[in-house]
Amino acid sequence: MNSYQLEAVNILQVIFIAVAGFGSLLIANQVRYRGLAYLLLGVSALMIFNLLEETKVNGYLISPIFSLANGPLFYLFVRQLVYPSPASPKQYILHLLPAIFAIPFTVWPQAVLLVGTLSQVIYLTQSVKLVQRYHKANQAMRSDAYTTQLKWLSRLLISVIIIAIVDLARVNLQPYLHIELLKVWYLVMQLVYFTLICTLIFKAIRQPETFHALSEFDQMATSEGNQTNNNDQAQSLFNQINQLIKEHQYYLQPRLSLKDLHQYLGINEKDLSWAINKGSQKSFCDYINHLRIQHFKQLTQGNFNSNILEMALDSGFSSKSSFNAVFKKHTGKTPSQYISNSINL
Repeated sequence: MNSYQLEAVNILQVIFIAVAGFGSLLIANQVRYRGLAYLLLGVSALMIFNLLEETKVNGYLISPIFSLANGPLFYLFVRQLVYPSPASPKQYILHLLPAIFAIPFTVWPQAVLLVGTLSQVIYLTQSVKLVQRYHKANQAMRSDAYTTQLKWLSRLLISVIIIAIVDLARVNLQPYLHIELLKVWYLVMQLVYFTLICTLIFKAIRQPETFHALSEFDQMATSEGNQTNNNDQAQSLFNQINQLIKEHQYYLQPRLSLKDLHQYLGINEKDLSWAINKGSQKSFCDYINHLRIQHFKQLTQGNFNSNILEMALDSGFSSKSSFNAVFKKHTGKTPSQYISNSINL
C-alpha cells in the first residue's frame, strides 16, 4: 500500500472542517441562521470528501456533487435570513436532488463541475437579488435601515461566484499545466474559500439584527402595483403627511417605521409608502433621515461647540455610525466638515 504525505492543502482542509463544524454549532440554535448552519455542514462534508479522496482513503469521487449542492445551500441560507419563515425539509430535498442524482456521473468530474458551476452562478445570482430586495424593503419600511444592512453578504456572494468560475477553469486546465502550479493554485483557492467562510461565520455572529418584514413588503408592493397613478393625489396626501410629521416631530423617534407612522396617523402603510415615494421622490428611510439632518443643522446653528453625537441622538439617529453614514450620503460631507465650513462662513 502506497503511503501518502500530507500536503499543506490537506492540513488546511482539516482546519476548515473544524472551523465550519464549530461555526455550525455556534449558530444552530438561531432559527434565522439555521440555513447557514446547514451550509457550514455542507462545506464540512465537502472538505471531508476532498481530504479522503486526496489521501486515497476513498477511491470513488464524491466531491464533484457538492458543486451542485453549494448553490442551493447558499440560496436557502439567504432566503431564510431575509424571510422570517424557515425553509421546509421538503424544499431542501427538492433543491438538493440534482446533487444526489449526480453521484453515478462523477466518473466524468469535469462535466459534473461544469453543470455545478452553472448551477452555482444561477443560485448565487438569485441570492444577490434577494439581498437587493431586502435592502429595498428595508429602505421602504424603516428609518434606521442602515443598522440592518446586508451589503457585506452581497459582496461575499459575488466573491463565491468568482471562485466557482475560477475553480472550474483550474479543473479544466489540469491536463495542460505543471503539477506544482496546479498545487499552488488549488491551495490558494482553498485558502480564499476558507477566508470567505470564516468571514461569513464572523459576520453572522456579529450581525446585530435583521429586517423582519420582507413578506409584508412583498404584499404591499403587489398592492401598490394596482395603485392609481394620480400624482396630484399622491402629492396632496404627502403634503398632509409631511405637515403632521413635522408638526409632531415623529422623525425624532430613532427606530421609526412605516408601521409606527400608520399607527400615529391612521393612514394605511400602502398609502403612506405610495404618497411618500411619489411626493418626496425618496424612500421612507431617506425622507425621514432628510428631516433628521435638517433638525441637526438647526441644532448646530450658534452651537458649534456642542457635542456632535448628542445633537445627532437628539435629531433621531440611533448611533454614531449610522448618523455619519447618512449625513455623508445626504450632504457629501462629514458632520465635522459641515460644522467647520459653517464656522468659516
